[in-house]
Amino acid sequence: DHDPYGNKMERRAIQLGLKDEILEKFGKQQIKYIMDITDFVKEQKYYVDKKELDKLLVPIEHVISIEDEKLEMNIGITK
Repeated sequence: DHDPYGNKMERRAIQLGLKDEILEKFGKQQIKYIMDITDFVKEQKYYVDKKELDKLLVPIEHVISIEDEKLEMNIGITK
């Protein structure tokens, strides 16, 4: 995970990869609309460049707690 300036953060992010039938289903059935957000991204970059991070529009994120020790070991989670 990275902060708005691109610096690595201590917390970790998970990226899921889709392939085969799941990817095809996602691309053909679950995507309803594609939007050009170029202007929005440029506006957000302006706030980063001006060090006005309080003006950034960012998603609300939640930490997921996994209670299964075997699963934690399999995916490399350490507490």
